[in-house]
Amino acid sequence: PAWSKVSQDDILNYSLKNVDWNYSCEEISSDMMYNELMEKLNCISDIVPLSRFDSNNRTLNLPWSYSRLKRMRKNKDSAWNDFSQSPTRENYSYAFMKDKLYSDEEF
Repeated sequence: PAWSKVSQDDILNYSLKNVDWNYSCEEISSDMMYNELMEKLNCISDIVPLSRFDSNNRTLNLPWSYSRLKRMRKNKDSAWNDFSQSPTRENYSYAFMKDKLYSDEEF
C-alpha cells in the first residue's frame, strides 16, 4: 500500500465511520484481541491505493528512496569496495566516514 497517497485525516475519518473499535466481548484472550485488531487495521488498509511498479517489478517513489540517499549509499559502497581492494588506513577512515554519513541520513 502507498500510505503516503492518503492523508491522515482521510484515514481517521474512514476508520471512525466504518470500523467498530469495540471488541466482540468483554473477556477475550490476547490472541483473539490481536486477531480482531488486525482485521480492523486490514479493513483500513483496503482504502489505501497500492504502490505502482516499474518494468523490473520495483516499487516507484518509495519515501526512503530519494536521490540524495541513493548517492550516499553508492558512495559508501564504493568507499568500502576501495578499502577491500586496497586495505589502507586512509581507505578505512574514508569508508567508515561515508558509512556513518549514510547511516545518519538513513535513520
